[in-house]
Amino acid sequence: MMRKPIVELKIRGINAGAIARIDELAKKKGMSRNKLLKMYLENLSVMDEVKEIEDRYINAMNSFTKVIENNANELERIRIILEDKNK
Repeated sequence: MMRKPIVELKIRGINAGAIARIDELAKKKGMSRNKLLKMYLENLSVMDEVKEIEDRYINAMNSFTKVIENNANELERIRIILEDKNK
């Protein structure tokens, strides 16, 4: 099995306060700064895809909701017709 090459990334000009906050967050999570930033960058790399999937899910749920509402309305209409026939 071939291993993926390890790529290094260097970011210059980061505010010292931001680094301190990152280090504090990493410490709270029990991980190194590198591991924390690696996790965040990997998550960031798929955010557009996740957003697209979320949007499709929301659209599907909205469609399902409309179908369920239409079905409920139709069932109520049928109930009223049957009730009137039984009078």
